[in-house]
Amino acid sequence: MTYSEPARTAGRAVSLASSGITIYGCGQDEAVLFREMAPRFGVLPTITEEAVSEANTELAAGNRCISVGHKTRITDATLRALSQAGVRYISTRSIGYNHLSVTYAVSVGISVGNVVYSPDSVADYTLMLMLMAVRQAKSTIRRADVHDYRLHDVRGRELRDLTIGVVGTGRIGAAVMDRLRGFGCRIVAHDTRPSTSADYVPLDELLRQSDIVTLHTPLTADTHHLLNRRRIEQMKRGAFIVNTGRGSLLDTEALLAALESGRLGGAALDVLEGEEGIFYADRGNKAIESKALVRLQELPNVIISPHTAYYTDHALRDTVENSIINCLKFENGVSVTRVKIGIMFGGCSEEHPVSVKSAREVAKNLDVGKYEPYYIGITQDGAWKLCDGVDDQWQNGRPVVLSPDRSTRGLLVLDQGKYETIELDLVLPVLHGKLGEDGAIQGLLELSGIPYAGCDIQSSALCMDKSLAYLVARSAGIATPNFWTVAANENIDPERLTYPVFVKPARSGSSFGVSKVSRKEELPSAVETARQYDSKVLIEEAVAGSEVGCAILGNDLDLIAGEVDRIALSHGFFRIHQESTPETGSENSTPIVPADISAESRSLVQETAKTIYRALGCRGLARVDMFLKEDGQVVLNEVNTLPGMTSYSRYPRMMAAAGLSLADVLDRMVSLALMGKMR
Repeated sequence: MTYSEPARTAGRAVSLASSGITIYGCGQDEAVLFREMAPRFGVLPTITEEAVSEANTELAAGNRCISVGHKTRITDATLRALSQAGVRYISTRSIGYNHLSVTYAVSVGISVGNVVYSPDSVADYTLMLMLMAVRQAKSTIRRADVHDYRLHDVRGRELRDLTIGVVGTGRIGAAVMDRLRGFGCRIVAHDTRPSTSADYVPLDELLRQSDIVTLHTPLTADTHHLLNRRRIEQMKRGAFIVNTGRGSLLDTEALLAALESGRLGGAALDVLEGEEGIFYADRGNKAIESKALVRLQELPNVIISPHTAYYTDHALRDTVENSIINCLKFENGVSVTRVKIGIMFGGCSEEHPVSVKSAREVAKNLDVGKYEPYYIGITQDGAWKLCDGVDDQWQNGRPVVLSPDRSTRGLLVLDQGKYETIELDLVLPVLHGKLGEDGAIQGLLELSGIPYAGCDIQSSALCMDKSLAYLVARSAGIATPNFWTVAANENIDPERLTYPVFVKPARSGSSFGVSKVSRKEELPSAVETARQYDSKVLIEEAVAGSEVGCAILGNDLDLIAGEVDRIALSHGFFRIHQESTPETGSENSTPIVPADISAESRSLVQETAKTIYRALGCRGLARVDMFLKEDGQVVLNEVNTLPGMTSYSRYPRMMAAAGLSLADVLDRMVSLALMGKMR
């Protein structure tokens, strides 16, 4: 059933520029709200109960924006068809994005936005499930339904006597904890990025302590089957599991084994692995294909509900209204509230000048209609300055610091002896090298609780130390050069090496301190040169092959690979950031993008880059540099977690060749950082 509603424009509303919105997968309850709200915003909606698919993209004809539900998977082929139909924005009526590939949507020119609604709906439901589970509500209600009103020997428990473990403390997890405090129970929490006041413990410790474990963390490659057989076996005997997050956070077969053996006391599940095609449909007269679901429902201590925790009148109204507003924002090219971004640049490392140039390019390409930038320059002496931009006078800005106090979540600016507070939604570190790319600034940002773009502490530190990165890459089956490390005050026997070798600081970038050594007599001098930049020195055997690179953008399994480039060298090695006028070209190198290699080699380089990216735990973005040998083998060179963004840098060129401008890349970096904080 499809129908359109005429638009009536309210005087104070911002109207859609020239078209309407196609609303797919719209139930009757949502349709009532869309019909009510659309005239207020001056929107012409085309509403259909059908889920979006390749077969019905014509319903979006003439509309750049569509709204979709979360109940049906949106395939890449459908996204491609929508793009061909002229769709440029999808507002999904959900918090999560698990039903579509955001990365693929971006690659075909479609932006994706989610909606935010009050966490109270899911938090309330979670508490209800907890109480039903510990009071044996399922068996009590079933007996009452057949007029058996006897008290049986299975007694309930009181929350005040229990320890509750909350996994994931974002908006919903925090709301659950707020409610639990009123019951007087002990609460422990686990989150990889703690963001609220709680008694945080490692996950394994939480499982050992908790009488109830409730799941509120996003579903990613890292959290898939977060509670697997091993972790369930760590839980208290008789404990309960509550899941209102995502079904695949929980290994269903492992859960069944623990329930059927009597190890667990019960489970209350609003979400389930494989729920797609089962939930949201009347299956009363049809066989259930999911044997796991049938087994769970047969157990007297398991409560199943069909992914309905979010479903309240308040949340539904929020969802519909925010979906319309998202489309309005996109169509008008502005944000009602711009995202406040702190852009950090400069720094104390030898790569300070490169960082300043990168920040200038970011400033040129950042969409100020969407973002409100605050430029934070760090001098080479380590002084922090809040400046109006990245011009030649930025070092004269006002003194500023980033507050590590999470109640501030932003900047403290010194002005006439007093501190002014500026709250930030996000930080974009445009810092290269030591104290910017090695986990140091990431640690400060973790303390502050402010989302930030790029890799976290662990992956930043790991990638910065090339020797450690090689060890992890090798464990993932990736080829690396043969290498040796030389610690401070340690010497290495030149006779051990096969020449030529490259000597470099283990933890530096942009080729600072790197020497090519062709004879053993040159080794001591090269080691001393490297030690000017790092006490730990790396010596690598030279790899005979082409220098190639691949830009990666995304998180977990959802990655965009830019075009592969190849560095054509006339002599020496790639060191463009140390040249005097790199903007006009290099003295010894020419970047070729797309690389002049076979399609098979190109695909191998891209897939190897993704494997390396995941193995090293990278998030957000990175540039993976490799060697392509004549026999087709790909060998890791290094990974840059905050690659240069200058006018001559490789990363933006590779992404541009793949169809993503620097402005597009910045948009995606912001989305990835903000998505990482959602629950």
